[in-house]
Amino acid sequence: MNTSKVLGTMRNRNHTSILWSLLAGLFFVPFFAPVTAQAQSFPPVNLGAVINSEYAEVNPVLSITGDTLYFGRMNHPENRYKYDSQDIWMSTKKKDGGWTDPVRLPNSINITQYNSMHGVLADGKTFLISGIFDEPGEYWLRKGFSLIKRNNDSTWGKPVRIKMPWYSWKNEGDLATAMITPDARYIFMSFSNRWAGKRLRMYVSEIKDTLQLKKYFQQDSIRQLDSVFVSANSGAKVVKKNKVEPIILEYTKPRQLKGPFQDFYHAESPFLSEYDGRLYFSGRRTETDKDPAKLYSVMPVDSKKDMIHWKDLHPVSDTVNSQLWDSYFSPHKAGTFAYFCSHRETYGKSDIYKVMLVEERPWIKVTGYLVNAKTGELMPKDKEIEVRINGASSDSVVMNESTFFALLPLGQRYEFTANLQNYTSDTAVVDVTGSKLYSEHEIRITFRTLPYVNVSGILTNSLSQTAIPAKNKPVLLIDGKQCDSLKFDPANSSYSVNLPYGRKYNLAVQATDYTSIPTELDLTQHNEYTKLSQNVPAKPKLDNLVTLRGRMINTKTGQPLDPSITAKMRVNKQISDAFVYNPADATYTLKLLPGADYDLVPSVQNFYNKLEVVDLRNAKPRDVINRDFFVTPLEIGQSVDIENIFFETGKSKLKEESFRSLNALVEFFQEYPNVKVEIGGHTDNVGSATTNKRLSQERAKSVALYIIGQGISKDRFQAKGYGPDKPKATNKTKEGRARNRRVDFTIIGI
Repeated sequence: MNTSKVLGTMRNRNHTSILWSLLAGLFFVPFFAPVTAQAQSFPPVNLGAVINSEYAEVNPVLSITGDTLYFGRMNHPENRYKYDSQDIWMSTKKKDGGWTDPVRLPNSINITQYNSMHGVLADGKTFLISGIFDEPGEYWLRKGFSLIKRNNDSTWGKPVRIKMPWYSWKNEGDLATAMITPDARYIFMSFSNRWAGKRLRMYVSEIKDTLQLKKYFQQDSIRQLDSVFVSANSGAKVVKKNKVEPIILEYTKPRQLKGPFQDFYHAESPFLSEYDGRLYFSGRRTETDKDPAKLYSVMPVDSKKDMIHWKDLHPVSDTVNSQLWDSYFSPHKAGTFAYFCSHRETYGKSDIYKVMLVEERPWIKVTGYLVNAKTGELMPKDKEIEVRINGASSDSVVMNESTFFALLPLGQRYEFTANLQNYTSDTAVVDVTGSKLYSEHEIRITFRTLPYVNVSGILTNSLSQTAIPAKNKPVLLIDGKQCDSLKFDPANSSYSVNLPYGRKYNLAVQATDYTSIPTELDLTQHNEYTKLSQNVPAKPKLDNLVTLRGRMINTKTGQPLDPSITAKMRVNKQISDAFVYNPADATYTLKLLPGADYDLVPSVQNFYNKLEVVDLRNAKPRDVINRDFFVTPLEIGQSVDIENIFFETGKSKLKEESFRSLNALVEFFQEYPNVKVEIGGHTDNVGSATTNKRLSQERAKSVALYIIGQGISKDRFQAKGYGPDKPKATNKTKEGRARNRRVDFTIIGI
């Protein structure tokens, strides 16, 4: 049959269908299920003489519940207009699976000469129809689209136009088809922009304001709000109905689709499948009537960002495509079957067919939302969440960021849980043990954080006890993987993480040029919500290190330490495992990473171990540096210079660069709590002897007060100024005077 003879009567009246449900809130994101582009070879089945008549039936639209079929019927005697017309008809499914005799919808929806339905929204009662109508909803005004609601009593409301710039005056052709997604976000359409044109191109228009769309779906809950109050005089209830203006949705200017169908003579009846995310359409490659339209599908280039560009052209199966005209292919949302229209073996001019796409079996669809119990919002998209069905992983679960869906057989009880590190989830149950019909279910899986211990610390160089530099890209691994509750500051390699208490964890550092030193973290003895400090070490690779070597010297004798004495080394306040000491000859080696300076303090029992600052900022890997360390025995009367103590000129105020050395001295007094000392201040002989003695006294006192301020008992200190009385060098040279300006301490008690 000549296609134009059937479709030509549909001038500027759109025809298509939609078999969708809302997947994720109000925003459509197609899921890509494992289905091939080409349908399996099941033979199409004519819906029979009940649905198909001697007239042309087109554009099948199945209700959300699947129990009502809407379609267009052309030139039927019962149509509102007897000739050259199309009205919307409907049929309901019977218990035996058959269909009731179709009935024409009332004139409140069949308003004009060419009436067409383009799909149903997710609420199951709102439909898109062709045309823009007057305010009473009785007369057709111009080309465009309107939304109309079916009331609970099966009556129909008034059509409410939608705004779509450019479409009304640009659609100049003889034919037009369209579809709306159930979330109302997209409207796909096909039309010609030439007067009386038969060459159709496909377009898409997108909702302008998603917030407005959300309000649209919520408006029924606020429409006709009733204000009820009791009269003070009569006690009677008075009901006041508030008029709520209908929300008019605004869409973008239609944009032409781009893809492998562009070289077709025309393409029409677009239908975006919920199940496989493909766009199905009917296309003709040439203008000749000997080339009837066939059914094809394409895949979006990027489904999350782009509904304009398409790829991967495939014909629908040979069983669907005939030698005659085929169009309006609309797969069911479960992907099990599809409706379409064809000129093959018809009762009239065009019939509606059903074709199975997979072996028929009963399904349910479960859509799930993964929700944070504390915030009430969807879980972050970067969470590695595993949804389980009846306690096990399932290939039926298709994840889509913070939502999921699953197609599952009927006749079972399903328990949905989710697994996420440091969280516990509740269980959502879907019980369809007694159900025999397809159904859809929405569930929420709520996540709650497990009781935890807050653990913080630094990822450290085990040799230097310093933070691993950011350039080495340090990463903390907990039980071999990164923890999603971890907070990490690369500037100082510090971390903070909340870990469920009551178990042990293995901590390790992953960093360039470092080897991890596994660290066990035992939280079995900790209570929830406590805090714990734990540094995690890693050892630099040996090829990158500087070697320090030398001897440990007794300052009293000037000789190496006695072989009976052992020594360790504190590197930045921590005992270093990179220090190797040989007591036989008092020699040592110490490996350090270049590029930093280090506070080195020998640790020799019953000796004063002074701070030595070793600057390796300009050192190179594999350098060898010779350096002896001097330690002083703890004996009464033994004096030790406190090095690197600096004051403001002519004053007793300590400079900040002195604190490094003083803090090391504080650690000495902490290690030996019985040691008592006299802190002596000394000057050169320049200036008044009286002034120098007073200044030296104040400086000795400043040092003592600093140490006392760090928690050391004041009873352990005496402060005395000697002025120039006890020089260590000549005052005739600049260098000698510098040596004489000093602070020392003398042991007066052990």
